[in-house]
Amino acid sequence: MAVTAPSVSGEAFVGQTLTCSEPVVTGGIGPYQFDYFWVDDTNAMIFEDTYMGSSTVVAAYDIGKNMKCLVQVTDKGWSGGESISVASNSVGPVQAQPIGDITATVMGTPYDLAAGMAFSCSIQTEFPIAVQISGGASVTYNWSVRGDKTVLFSDPISASTDIAIVSEGVVTVQCNIQSTDESKSAAIQFFAEDF
Repeated sequence: MAVTAPSVSGEAFVGQTLTCSEPVVTGGIGPYQFDYFWVDDTNAMIFEDTYMGSSTVVAAYDIGKNMKCLVQVTDKGWSGGESISVASNSVGPVQAQPIGDITATVMGTPYDLAAGMAFSCSIQTEFPIAVQISGGASVTYNWSVRGDKTVLFSDPISASTDIAIVSEGVVTVQCNIQSTDESKSAAIQFFAEDF
């Protein structure tokens, strides 16, 4: 019996479906039994339904991994025939999908996320930062501040927050955005300094 290598189609993004083609078998005695296993570069098999079919939906667990399918072909069905295992091409590394088009404002003024330029504000004065996602995706927000020269005011899971610099220096404010189904994410940084 001879078995050709299968191929994987689909995009290596969380939430997307990867599909493994059925290998072409010559020789042996049919019917043939095909068993599929989705693995990363370690070839470690995970015996869960989501990793044991001809297709799989990429999960957040797979981020950073290269995915491929292993197919074990047995002739004579389950009646004890010859078995051959073949591996497909590899796709990846798996990434979280971008969340969509993001716009941001600081003190009501558009903020250039690509440039990442620092904006200035006076010490001890609160100022608002807000982000907006196009397309109405269902997301959660998690705001954080790097450095101890800033105070974060607001519900941390909202699309906006108020920041106050309490002493001299430059600080970084980060907003982590995650879709509620965990298939997409983004991180946005704002740089603030006193004037």
